[in-house]
Amino acid sequence: MKSQKSKRIFPLRPYRSWRQSWSLGRRAVLCLGLVMALLAAGTAGAVTYGPPVKLSTTPVNTLDALAGTVPINNKGQVVWYGTDNNNNSQLYLYDGSVTKPIKNSTNCLVNEAVINDNGWVAWTAHVAPSNFNTNVWAYGNGAYHQITADGGSTLGGLNNSNGIVYDDSPYATGTGYYGVFQYPGNIMVSGKGQSPRLNNKGQIIYIDPNNQLHLYSGGSDKVISTPVYGSYAINDAGQIAWESWGSNAFQTQIYLYSGGITKTVVNNACENDFYGRGMFNARGGIVWLGWSGAGTGTYDIYLYSGGVTKPITTNGDVGCPNINDNGQIVWAGTDSSNHSHIYLYSGGVTQPVVDVVVHSQCTPVINNLGQIAYVDQNDCQVYLVSPVGLKIKKPLISMLNLLLGN
Repeated sequence: MKSQKSKRIFPLRPYRSWRQSWSLGRRAVLCLGLVMALLAAGTAGAVTYGPPVKLSTTPVNTLDALAGTVPINNKGQVVWYGTDNNNNSQLYLYDGSVTKPIKNSTNCLVNEAVINDNGWVAWTAHVAPSNFNTNVWAYGNGAYHQITADGGSTLGGLNNSNGIVYDDSPYATGTGYYGVFQYPGNIMVSGKGQSPRLNNKGQIIYIDPNNQLHLYSGGSDKVISTPVYGSYAINDAGQIAWESWGSNAFQTQIYLYSGGITKTVVNNACENDFYGRGMFNARGGIVWLGWSGAGTGTYDIYLYSGGVTKPITTNGDVGCPNINDNGQIVWAGTDSSNHSHIYLYSGGVTQPVVDVVVHSQCTPVINNLGQIAYVDQNDCQVYLVSPVGLKIKKPLISMLNLLLGN
């Protein structure tokens, strides 16, 4: 579609009376208010998608525990873990136009990989094929960065400032406990902590040996909740969401920390599954899987947003949901005729996007542009589907890829 030239709404005049200027200002304020209202409302209604684009050239290794997803950033760049044509372990990056391999030093099992909006990728890799010790690596600005080398570290997160947080072994802390570190600088945040997460403001959350959830912000450290058993996440507003349970692991609660106050989001006699990253957005929206009913063995998707909890699905045959900062939610599920789809919830409307059986170990993921990355169960390949109107380049096989036989 050709873009139309914008028309000048208010013609230029050499002079304006005070009445004309006041009228012009009033109309400008009204227009600005309308724009702000539309932005605040987020994406509404049904969305038209184009056909899926295959990004990968070899099958995805779905046993890598890439946080259960194929990570995508807000520019449509995607990273995944697989094997090349020589059956070597391999990370791949679709950078928006080209799919290319990212070689780690050992080509060993990758436990987790993430990508930020700058196209930086960070991951945890085993030291050697027969060695289960791990180091943290990153790739950005065309260069590789070995973050750790002691064989005892695990990636916790990567933010848009290219900051990385990870935990490391007692050998690195000297405290007899695992500790939390941040990069650049490999600075120890805590000598007693594990499984850190961070946001784009550099705030870090982690668990100590007593299962207390800590918030490290601006050089200060405080306990947010105890005990915490389960997943947790922090957004850019400094809000924290987590799940926990007491003596009965099938009765889980979900909590939200915001503005110094902790609120119970859900507390019922059913199992509620919240997996942290990808289920908590920048506006404080939380999605989770909750039992459709005691004894049913099925789950539905629930959303907490603006102080209100509501069900998104009611048929009890759904996969793990993923939410973006606009409040759009995607998941894999089946309809009443037992046909498989990727579903999108947007602005109060639920619609099927792709007719596909999504791989059971990889949840579909949505970015803030509404693009969805997923792995097809049938061929174990990575696909990207985008709203109509977004200019998406079909991936080319890089010359490096061809030379390496990947």
